[in-house]
Amino acid sequence: MTYSGRITEDDLRKLKKLGLPSINPKSQYVVLHMHGDGTRASTAFNFQVYTGRKGYRLVTNDKTTLDRLLSGEAPIDVKGKRVLLLDDSGWGFPIGGVLCGVYDAETGKFYQREIEVEFFQSPRFGKKEYLERYKERALEIIEKIAPSIGETVIKICTGYINTKAKEVLRERNFYLVEVDKIGEPLQSWLEEQNRLYVERLIGRNLYYDPKALHQTQVPARFHEVVEFAETHNLMHLVKTGWKFFEDRK
Repeated sequence: MTYSGRITEDDLRKLKKLGLPSINPKSQYVVLHMHGDGTRASTAFNFQVYTGRKGYRLVTNDKTTLDRLLSGEAPIDVKGKRVLLLDDSGWGFPIGGVLCGVYDAETGKFYQREIEVEFFQSPRFGKKEYLERYKERALEIIEKIAPSIGETVIKICTGYINTKAKEVLRERNFYLVEVDKIGEPLQSWLEEQNRLYVERLIGRNLYYDPKALHQTQVPARFHEVVEFAETHNLMHLVKTGWKFFEDRK
């Protein structure tokens, strides 16, 4: 989620009138949980409304899309437009930085840039400097492609690391930016690039994508990688800004 703010009872009524698919709340404090219908907004878009002593609080992964829906503005039309997919890889893997990747559906070309591991170590990680660095890297790729403003739709993953990239692309008149689930062909290509990237760093094929594993498998794989880094003096290549490593100090 990337936006949180207080709303009124009247705002809540307007949100309900959107008529988007509802999700059964997992908490007694959630009074409304909706996601995109795949027509007016991507199914990756969602928002929740919480209730508490201070009233209602709205949390959403894309405030711009929500504002568009509330205003009755037509959804983004990708027909006849150039489509770029933007995603990240490596956020949940302990060794190395994160890769920012873009796929240009018009040319079939892939692009990638590294967000270096030092952005995931103290003190930079605590200051969330990786958000700014990811934004810079995403812009490098987009500027290299040089798509036509207004004739290009950029579909960007919902991941938190994409927050500033999403905002600046909209600010720079790439207003056709849509939060979406990013699948093939970028997903597999980017995961393979990350595997090769980690192998170059440590000389061993230990990379895994946490999203591709059952949640019960992740802890064992995680500790295997951390133990390898510790025994081979590679902790300088580890995302040591994570709470797991900070708590061990």
